[in-house]
Amino acid sequence: FGYTLKNVGDVNGDGFSDLIIGAYLSDSGGANSGRAYLYFGGVSMDNIPDVIFTGEIAGDQFSYSLSSAGDVNGDGYNDILISSPQNDQTFTNAGKVYLFYGGSTVNNVPDKVFLGENADDQFGISACIIGDYNGDGFDDIIIGAPNNDDAGNNAGAAFVYYGGSDMNTISDQIIYSGNDDDRLGSAVSDAGDFNGDGYSDFIVGIPRADNTGFNSGLALLYLGGANPSVYFATSFSGVQSSEYFGLIISNAGDFNCDGFSDIIIGSPSNYSIGSGVGRINVYFGSSVVNNTADFISYGEFFSEYLGLGVTSSADFNGDGNVELIAGAYGYSGMDGRVYLFKQKMTGNDIPDEYFLGNSTLELFGADVSIEGDLNGDGFNDVVISSPGYLSNRGRVSIFYGGALLDNDPDVVIYGENEGDHFGNSISTNGDINGDGFDDLLVGARMFNGARGKAYIYLGATVMDSTADRTYLGENIGEEFGYKVAMGKVGTDNFTDYLISSPKRSSAQGRVYYYFGSSTPISLPNLTFIGESANSNYGVSCDIVGDVNGDSYGDFLIGAHNFDSAKGKAYLYYGIPNGSINSNLNLIGEANDNFYGFSVSKAGDINKDGYKDFIIGAPGFNSLKGKAYVYYGGLNMTSDYVISISGTSADENLGYYVNGGGDINADGYSDFAVGSPYHTGNRGRANFFFGSSLLDNISDLTVSGRSSNDQFGQSFSMSGDVNGDAKSDILLSRIGYNSGVGLSQLHLSNSTPVNPRITNISDVPNDQGGFIKIKFTKSGFDEFDVNGISHYEIERSDPPGNFGFAWQTVSTQNANNNIYYNLYINTPSDSNSNGNSTFFYRVTARTSSNGVYWRSNILSGRSIDNLAPLAPVDLMASGNSNSINLNWNPNNEPDLKKYLIYKNGEFFKESLTISFVDTNVVQDSIYIYQVAAQDINGNISELSNPDSASLEAITLFDVTVIPEGLLNISTNTLRMRDTITAYLYDLTGSDIIDSAKGVLDSVTFKVDLEFKNANSGIYYLVIKHRNCIETWSKIGGEEINRGGTYNYDFTNSAGNAYGDNLKLKGGKYCLYSGDVNSSGVINSTDRTLIRNNVGQVGYIRFDLDGNGVVNSSDRTIVRNNTGISKQRP
Repeated sequence: FGYTLKNVGDVNGDGFSDLIIGAYLSDSGGANSGRAYLYFGGVSMDNIPDVIFTGEIAGDQFSYSLSSAGDVNGDGYNDILISSPQNDQTFTNAGKVYLFYGGSTVNNVPDKVFLGENADDQFGISACIIGDYNGDGFDDIIIGAPNNDDAGNNAGAAFVYYGGSDMNTISDQIIYSGNDDDRLGSAVSDAGDFNGDGYSDFIVGIPRADNTGFNSGLALLYLGGANPSVYFATSFSGVQSSEYFGLIISNAGDFNCDGFSDIIIGSPSNYSIGSGVGRINVYFGSSVVNNTADFISYGEFFSEYLGLGVTSSADFNGDGNVELIAGAYGYSGMDGRVYLFKQKMTGNDIPDEYFLGNSTLELFGADVSIEGDLNGDGFNDVVISSPGYLSNRGRVSIFYGGALLDNDPDVVIYGENEGDHFGNSISTNGDINGDGFDDLLVGARMFNGARGKAYIYLGATVMDSTADRTYLGENIGEEFGYKVAMGKVGTDNFTDYLISSPKRSSAQGRVYYYFGSSTPISLPNLTFIGESANSNYGVSCDIVGDVNGDSYGDFLIGAHNFDSAKGKAYLYYGIPNGSINSNLNLIGEANDNFYGFSVSKAGDINKDGYKDFIIGAPGFNSLKGKAYVYYGGLNMTSDYVISISGTSADENLGYYVNGGGDINADGYSDFAVGSPYHTGNRGRANFFFGSSLLDNISDLTVSGRSSNDQFGQSFSMSGDVNGDAKSDILLSRIGYNSGVGLSQLHLSNSTPVNPRITNISDVPNDQGGFIKIKFTKSGFDEFDVNGISHYEIERSDPPGNFGFAWQTVSTQNANNNIYYNLYINTPSDSNSNGNSTFFYRVTARTSSNGVYWRSNILSGRSIDNLAPLAPVDLMASGNSNSINLNWNPNNEPDLKKYLIYKNGEFFKESLTISFVDTNVVQDSIYIYQVAAQDINGNISELSNPDSASLEAITLFDVTVIPEGLLNISTNTLRMRDTITAYLYDLTGSDIIDSAKGVLDSVTFKVDLEFKNANSGIYYLVIKHRNCIETWSKIGGEEINRGGTYNYDFTNSAGNAYGDNLKLKGGKYCLYSGDVNSSGVINSTDRTLIRNNVGQVGYIRFDLDGNGVVNSSDRTIVRNNTGISKQRP
């Protein structure tokens, strides 16, 4: 179990990718028959398989190879390939491959079967859905048969099958190797669109090819096209004997984000740096194809066999880039290991932008920040100070961030007087007044005889150089504003800030704490005072985030000269109203360490939910320097996690520390330590990537270029300047060019000039006809003379034999967004007959027609995934032998049929809005519901329920004669007439059931159906329109519900209650004459008949039924006067 597994994409159309796992030696269908398990993805995915596929017979090794993420029949659902390379259907071990179509319901019955041609071919040892190779809009299939002998003994072969709405199983292209024992087809894989022409490409492995040595191995790349070439475009070769290069091959996605798909090939047996170490080789796609590996990585240990499994993981960490995964099954005695390769900055890095001072001793870059977005445009801004500018007057330059940066300042703020050192410290880390714009805090420590001053500049869409609040030091020489810091402490929307005076009171030092507010306050809320004279408390300070997990930000203050320059740092926990008592005191290791000379937040380095921090001690070990990293936690101690030590005399490592950004976008905060006097004062900055297992080996190093650059004396790394969702780095070389100074910006990602389509997806919950296209912007999508004006989204039918035919279907203005999402209508969708796949590309246009940049080509289709509405007004009614269902019609144009559910389970289908269920029995109640299904298999919610049962009808065949209607001469009735009957309980007080029937004029019989009466004893009561109501004999009649009974009133007066029948012509009849149905025949009835003499038609006064009221009717009523009904 798990020997093979694949993310097969969305097989059942629920919007989640699904997983299939193979167990090719499973005995479920016989010894080593094999089995595969499909697990549907979901918000809460479980480990219970949703569909199980089982090999046919023993030895098949079903699921040896698995594949999907392709739609072979173009129905909008991903399909699944499962192979049985040892299947014997055609010949022994010829092999067999099964294709299962995806759909809203997925079953384990194959839709297509592909068979090996010869004994021992092992057809299906590899199989893959390779995308749309021939551009017809349907994904295609390749299947390897490494032991095929058609071109040589075990030379191997690979078979290509073009997809279609009803594809056949005859190969459309066959690839052979001409050398014995090459084993071509041991591995096959899609290659995405390697050359960017819109057609899918594929790779075939030949692991035993001897081109550079015995079994060195080879892989062949075939490029798609309307009429694909039978010749490979290029080959990739192993470099050593017995390397078996090409045994492991895979599409690598777009690993380098250039719009071309890439290839990864594993060489698990490569021994270039040791026996069985293994390596992986990545080849970047390009319009000009070459076979030189662009990225190579080796295993770390002997017999590790790195590369036995390789794949692209798409975007594993959500950074917008593809990652690669490679397995090393031999690591640590077959324990195994898996490596994830991400795009990240490593080693030495080069800057993406330079910012340069313009006068000697300006000290441009003495302090820098990229933490704030001052103008609210969504990009963090670059802020650089020059405290030495114009005889130490000082200035601060602001460069607004953007996708395309320049090095011309957008705002420049100058100090007030020569000697102020305006900008010796700056901070942009937050929004002091809560208006949605980050703000700028600037210190000028030497203002007015080193009294010192600090300035707040509130951010705005158009920011000016006028301070919105200033603060002045109290005493000459205290250097108020030596250090400034901003950060979130409370839970409100305001950022708090710190301003230090390290020389206050004989260098005892002070730090002033100000709460943020809608209008910046004029006086500090709290004042923190150093412990002793000359400790320089406040030489450093920073708000470091929530270290102890109490939801309040905390802050650090350093005093580097404390106790013979051992140095000390004080940690204060943030609380609602603040406290001047430190919660944790940290002390340097030895005299002259200058511990606490620098302090900084570090973000969450180990991702445990607590903020961490760093403290520098640049004087450690004769100015080699040292930095200490502390993890936050519920119960903080003075123990540091790691320390980083300088290696060169006088390099002053730890002179500056900073952190909190995630420059490699792995979810862990990173940090940096500066060594400004490293290597002849060139300086350098050492960056460390956060991790759950932190070490003190720098992951990225940036160094000064010339002597006295003092690189690493200031830097900032927790802002995203170019809007790519990754932290960037701003570093300074303040000693550059005799103190002119220079700052350099390092972007984590540079935006390519070509837009890139990252995804085309169906718009969910619609009736089809729309897709959503997502693409990244062009690097020139910026508001300048060379910028992008708009994007054109173009669509083409599948290229087929005539290539692409592009037409513009939508435009999008260039708004400097990182991503664009557009909804595009499609000419057809999965409702339609034929192909619903279309190809798309994006063109970035400028004001010049001849200047544009085009994206990659990607295909997609629209799917009808909107279910019909639930049917309404379902009614169920039963009769004696069936139950009838009726409901209102649905109005959806793509409706296909209705599904009938009976007692909660699917029962039958109906093409109309009615259904007759004859599969029913007496004395059972049935509950029905109906659902509507469209032509794409989308099923509605169930209708309202309704219940019914068979009518258990009790039948009475009653013989009865109304006296007046009987014609004695013909022994028939003069007319047919209606009889109404009732079943009464034995008390005679309650009617239990009723029925009506037509009395036959010849047989004197009427059939009566009683539908409601249960089994029991009842009186049968007969009513005629002008006869006395007549009850059945005393004691009633016993019936069983659903039974059939005969009752004859004509053969005995005793069959009527009270013998209430009249003998006429030898038959007992109902007394006629009760025309007003009063229960008694009397003078009223006589009067009614007399008054209606001469009336004709079907009227109740015509007792003898001859059609006219006359004397014979008067005679009947006169003869029966006084007769009344008899009943209990």
